[in-house]
Amino acid sequence: MAEVMQMEAPAEGEVQEWEEGMEAGGPLPLQTLEEHGVAASDIKKLVEAGVHTVEGLAHASKKALKDIKGLSEMKVEKLKAAALKVVPLGFTTASMVQQSRQDTIMISTGASKLDELLGGGFESGSL
Repeated sequence: MAEVMQMEAPAEGEVQEWEEGMEAGGPLPLQTLEEHGVAASDIKKLVEAGVHTVEGLAHASKKALKDIKGLSEMKVEKLKAAALKVVPLGFTTASMVQQSRQDTIMISTGASKLDELLGGGFESGSL
């Protein structure tokens, strides 16, 4: 018979970091990185090369970034580090999702049958 592995709850800081990343709500423009010490000239080089979002930078390979004219290996490392500070790319555990879902409030539509179909109404933050 297979053993069931018990996992410990995530640290409060991990849940908060994940929730902050989820609140971002969409792709962030590269200009966001100026607040994290990235030069405007580097952002311009990235945009000219077709990288327009922080998520795009975070997911791009270092090799592809090094191929952009004017970006050295050291600069690519700095850019990736800045992007990873802004965009959480880590693994999300079910415990983290459950923790954030506990704070969800259901908003009634005013029609009991529709609320029943929707499982209690609309979720806060879903519209």
